[in-house]
Amino acid sequence: MSAVTTLSPPVQAWLRSLDDGVLRDEFDPGTFQRAVGYAQGNRVVLTGTAGNPSVLEARVIGSRSRLYTSTVEPHFDRSSGFLDYWSTECSCPMGGDCKHVVALIMVARRQLDGGAVPALSPTAGRRSGDTEWERLLQPLATVLPAAEPRPLALQLELDHRETRWSAPTTRVLLRPMTHGKRNNWIKTGVSWEQLLGNRQTVPVVEEQRRLLRRIRVIADANGPGYRYGAAGELDIAEVGPELWALLIEAHQVGVEFLLGPGLASVDVRTKPAELELRAIDTATGVRLVPELRLDGEVQDPARVQLLGLPAFGCLVLDRSALGWDVRLARFEEVLDSAVANLFRAGGIEVPLDQVPRLTTDFLPGVRQRLSISGDLDALREPTVTGPQLAITVGTGPGHRLALTHSFRYQVNDRPLDVRSDTVTPTYPGLPRRAVAEEQELLRDLDYLATVPGLISSGADRSLRLATSALLAGADTARYVELVLPRLLEDDRVLLTLPVDLPTYTHVTEAPLITVSATDPEEEGSGTDWFDLGVTVTVAGEDVPFQPLFTALAAGDDHLFLDSGTWFSLDRPELAQLRALIEEARELSDPDSPGLRLNRLHAGLWEELVQLGVVGEQSARWQRSVGSLIGLTEIPEPAPPDRLKAELRPYQQRGYAWLSLLWDHDLGGILADDMGLGKTVQTLALAQRAKESGQLQQPLLVVCPTSVIGTWAEQAETFCPDLRVATVTTTARRRETEIAELAKDCDILVTSYTLLRLEAEDYHQLSWAGMILDEAQAVKNYRGKTYQAVRRVPASFRLAITGTPLENSLMDLWALLSLTAPGLYPNPDTFADDYRRPIEQGGDAERLARLRRRIRPLMLRRRKEEVAPELPPKVEQVLAVELSAAHRRVYGRQLQRERQRVLGMLDDVQRNRIAIFRALTKLRQLALAPELVDAEHASVGSSKLDAVMEHIGEVVAEGHRALVFSQFTGFLSLLRRRLDAAGIAYEYLDGRTRKRAERIAAFRTGDAPLFLISLKAGGFGLTLTEADYVFVLDPWWNPAAEEQAIDRTHRIGQQQTVMVYRLVATDTIEEKVVALQERKRRLFGDVIEGEGGGSAPLTADDIRELLRG
Repeated sequence: MSAVTTLSPPVQAWLRSLDDGVLRDEFDPGTFQRAVGYAQGNRVVLTGTAGNPSVLEARVIGSRSRLYTSTVEPHFDRSSGFLDYWSTECSCPMGGDCKHVVALIMVARRQLDGGAVPALSPTAGRRSGDTEWERLLQPLATVLPAAEPRPLALQLELDHRETRWSAPTTRVLLRPMTHGKRNNWIKTGVSWEQLLGNRQTVPVVEEQRRLLRRIRVIADANGPGYRYGAAGELDIAEVGPELWALLIEAHQVGVEFLLGPGLASVDVRTKPAELELRAIDTATGVRLVPELRLDGEVQDPARVQLLGLPAFGCLVLDRSALGWDVRLARFEEVLDSAVANLFRAGGIEVPLDQVPRLTTDFLPGVRQRLSISGDLDALREPTVTGPQLAITVGTGPGHRLALTHSFRYQVNDRPLDVRSDTVTPTYPGLPRRAVAEEQELLRDLDYLATVPGLISSGADRSLRLATSALLAGADTARYVELVLPRLLEDDRVLLTLPVDLPTYTHVTEAPLITVSATDPEEEGSGTDWFDLGVTVTVAGEDVPFQPLFTALAAGDDHLFLDSGTWFSLDRPELAQLRALIEEARELSDPDSPGLRLNRLHAGLWEELVQLGVVGEQSARWQRSVGSLIGLTEIPEPAPPDRLKAELRPYQQRGYAWLSLLWDHDLGGILADDMGLGKTVQTLALAQRAKESGQLQQPLLVVCPTSVIGTWAEQAETFCPDLRVATVTTTARRRETEIAELAKDCDILVTSYTLLRLEAEDYHQLSWAGMILDEAQAVKNYRGKTYQAVRRVPASFRLAITGTPLENSLMDLWALLSLTAPGLYPNPDTFADDYRRPIEQGGDAERLARLRRRIRPLMLRRRKEEVAPELPPKVEQVLAVELSAAHRRVYGRQLQRERQRVLGMLDDVQRNRIAIFRALTKLRQLALAPELVDAEHASVGSSKLDAVMEHIGEVVAEGHRALVFSQFTGFLSLLRRRLDAAGIAYEYLDGRTRKRAERIAAFRTGDAPLFLISLKAGGFGLTLTEADYVFVLDPWWNPAAEEQAIDRTHRIGQQQTVMVYRLVATDTIEEKVVALQERKRRLFGDVIEGEGGGSAPLTADDIRELLRG
C-alpha cells in the first residue's frame, strides 16, 4: 500500500489541489525549479504518515548526498471543515518551506494521480484546460473563511554547555511558541525562520510577529551569522544591549513569557547591575576582587555569568527545589574587554613589595573605570609634587647636542618622568597629572622656540615639547648662547649638563677671500697650467678650505670652526666662490693634486679676483694672463703694408682680434656670418706674420676640397707676397712630398680628406699655425678626421665657420678642443656641466657661464650688424598641397614606416641607420613617389608642379635663381621638366668633375637657373649673380640651408634676395621645419645670446616626425 493512500480523504483532496500553479505562487521560482529536478531525479522516498493520517513524511537526498526528513501537514477547522493553514518542517538548514518539501508534495501528488512529475516549461503551473483569465481569477473567486490569528509567546530555556576547550557556560535561549488546537502552547509553525520569512503558515497576531522578527534581525546583526535549524532557539546574548527594551515591548504587546524545562523562575531586573573592585588587605599584600551587585546585594561570582561580547548585562543562576531561578540584569554601560576580563579572572593578588607600584602606576587609571572600595588604607593615594622640566644635555662630534626633555614629578619622594610631548590627563604611576601647570611652564619658556623643532602646537593649541632632539650647527650655537643661560636662571628647570660643553662666537662681518696663481712645483706639468690657491678668513681666523667647500656644496646655512667661531654661509660672494671652485675642479686634471688653471681660463680667474684680493701671481701667469686681463680694449694694428685689400671696419676689428690671439699663442673661432669675408681677414693675419718675420714655418690651411682653389685664388689676389701651395691629390698621384711642399711656401692648403689619409706626413712637420676652414667638418670628435686634425703640431689654431654649432653643444666642444684644448679638456664633463643642463633643461645660469667663458675665444658678427649696405634677404615658406593620388601613396608608406620605426626607438643608437633610411624614404615620397618606386611614375609630383610654376614666373621676369635639393634624383626629374620646357640651366653636384667651369659658366653666362645639390654647393661659392633661391626640400640642419642661401646673399650682392622654401603640407617636411627652428634657437642661444637651448634629434623627435 502506498504511503499516500493512508492519508485521510480531505488531505488527499487538498494534496490534489496543489497543482504546479499553486506551488509556484506559494514558493519562489528558484525553489520550484530545484524541486522539479529533485522530484524527477528520484531523490524523494515517501516513508509514511508517522502514525497521523494528516501528516505526510519523506526522506529526501539533498546536496552532497545528505539525507533530510521532510514533513507537510494541512490543518482544517473543526467546525467548518475548511482548510485553516498548512505547515512544513525539514531537517535541512532551511527548516521548512524548502525545495525538499515542494519535491515531497510533487511526488505525493504523482502517486495519488498515478502520473509523472511534469518537466519544467514556460507553462508549468497551469492546470489542463485553464485559460489565462481563469488562472488569474480563480484565487479571487475562491472564498475561504478567515482563520483566527493565534497569540505568540517566548519560552525561556537553559542550555548548559561544557567543552574540552572552554569553561562550563550557561545560555538563556528564546524559543517562539503559539497556541495549538487545544489552546496549548506549541512550537510547530512558528520557528524563527518562519517568523522572519514572508510566508507564515500559521496565522498569528501581526503586531507580536513584527516584534519577534525585530528580535531575530537584531540578533542576526550582533550574533555569529548563519544559523542552522529553522525551529531553533535564540541566545539572548546575541540580541545585545537592545534586549531589555525589546523584552519590555514584547510584554506590552501581549507576548507571554514561558518557562522551559528545568526553569523555576525568570526575573528581569529593571535596575542596572553594579560592578566595583574591592580591596582586601592581607598579610602578604593586597587582594583585588571584582564584585557584582544586584539591588545593592553582592552576588556570588560562581553563579554570575556575563552576557555578550562586549558584555551588556549578566545573568545570576540560583538552584531551588523547583528548578533554576534566573535573574537577568543590564549594565549602565557596556563593559570594555579589560573590565570583563578582570571580572572573569575572579580577582588578583598583589605582593606587598609591589603595592607602591600598584598605587602609583595602575590604580590612577583603574579608578577612571571602576570604583574601588574595601581596605582603602592599603591603597591610599601617594604624595605628589611638581612638575618641573627636566633637561639633559649631551655633546657629540660635529658641534652636535643631544637633548632629552620630560616633566619631573616626585611621587612619594620618588622621581617620575612624564613625556613632554603629550597632554593626556592620566599617566601611569601618577594619580593626577597637572597638565595646566605643565602648559603654563612651557608658555613661560617660550624662548625655547629660538631653536626650530623643540616646541610644537597640537590641534587643540596645546604646547608639546619634543622628548628628544639632536641639534647641529647653528642650532647648537643658538641653544648654548641664547637658551641655556636663561634655563639656568629658572628654578623650575632641572638641567644636567656635560663637562665639555663648548662655547661659541657668532661672527657677522664679511669673509675675506684671497686668490693666487703660482707655477706648479712638479716638473713636466706643462707651460699652460698653474696652481690655483684660494683662502678665506673670518675675523682674522683662517677658514679651512675643504670644510668650507663641503658645507657650501651641501647647501649648509652656517659653518663652525673648531674654535667655536661660526658664521653664515648665506652670502652671495661665497655662493659665487663655490660655483667658481666647482668649475675649476671640473677643468683641472683629475690626476693632479689641488686646483689648476689653464691660461685659457682667464675669465674664471677674473671672476675669482672680483670676489677678493690677489695674494700672489707668478711672473709667468702675469705675462700669459695678466696682460690680457689688463686690456681695456683690443689693440688695433695697422693693416699689413703688402695687403692688396681695403678692410671694412668690422674686418679691421676681426684682423685686430686675430692678431691678439696670434701674439699670445691663443687659438680661437672666427664665426662671422657667411659672406662677411672671413678668408680675407685670415689672410691679412698671415700677411702680418710674414712681414714681421714670424712665418719661419708655414701655415697649414685645412678646408673642404671644393674650397682649396678659393684659398689659392684669394691669396693671390689679396696677398701676392704669400707663397701658397695646394695639395689636391694623394701622394700616389702627385710627385712632391708634403715636407717638400711645406719648405717652399708660406701657406699650405689641403683638404680634410687628404689630411686624414696622410696624417703622419703632416704630424711629422712643425707648423706656424693651423687654420680650419668650414670647421664644422670636424665636429664629430669621435671621427678619424677629428683625431688627425687634433694631432697636428701647431701652437696657433684658428677655426673658421659660420656655423660653429649645428646640432648639439658637442659640436662647439669639438671646435674648442681643437683651438683651445685646455679650456674644456673632457667631453663627458662638458656634456654633464653644459650640454644636458642647457639643451634639456634650459639652465640659464649655466648658459650665461658658458657664454662668458667662450666669449674671448670666439668672434661672431652678423651681416645685419656690420654690413647695413647689404640688400635685404626675404624668406618665405611656400606650402605645397599633395594631389589626391600623391597623398594616397604617401599615406600608405607613412603607416608602414611608422609601425616599423616606432619599434626601434627603444635603442635609437643601434637602429640609427635603419631609422634614418625610413625617414629619408618619407622625405623622398613627399617630393616625388617616383624616387622611391619607379612604378609610381604615373602618380606625378605635386612639388615638381609647384616649383615649375614659380620658376616660370621668375625666369619670365628676367631673374636668375639658385635651386637647391638634397636629392640628386629629384634634381634629375626637375632637369627633365626644364628640358621639356626649354629653360636653360647649369648643374652642380658632388660628382661634377669640372666644378670651376660650371660655376664660371653660370656667373658669366645667360642660364637663368643653377641647379645645385645642397652638400656640393653649401660652401666655397660666391654666386651674387642670382637674386632668387629655391630650397626644394628642408634639411635637418638649418645651418646647411643658410650656408647654401648665403652663396648669393653676401658682400657684392646688389639686389634683394628672395628665398623660397617649398614644404609639402601634412608630411614629414613640416616636422623637419619645426626641428630646424629648435636648432636655430640653440645656435642663437649659445652663439648669439638669443632664445632658449634645445637638444639634438631624439627618440621623441622621431615620434613627432612620424605623426604627419
